[in-house]
Amino acid sequence: MPILKENHPSTPFLIFTAYSEDHYLIEAICHGAAGYVLQDGGMKQVLSCRQSVNVPTVR
Repeated sequence: MPILKENHPSTPFLIFTAYSEDHYLIEAICHGAAGYVLQDGGMKQVLSCRQSVNVPTVR
């Protein structure tokens, strides 16, 4: 994540993971993640997170 943020500082990165422990969330945010979505959260959670961090739609 630090290398991605260094090379693309204005790009919001969302983390999709199966890890629900708080320390993973905190680590992701500390490294610049704009959002954190659990794998079992479903499409509704993915879209909500994407919308909340203003990730543009790619067509």
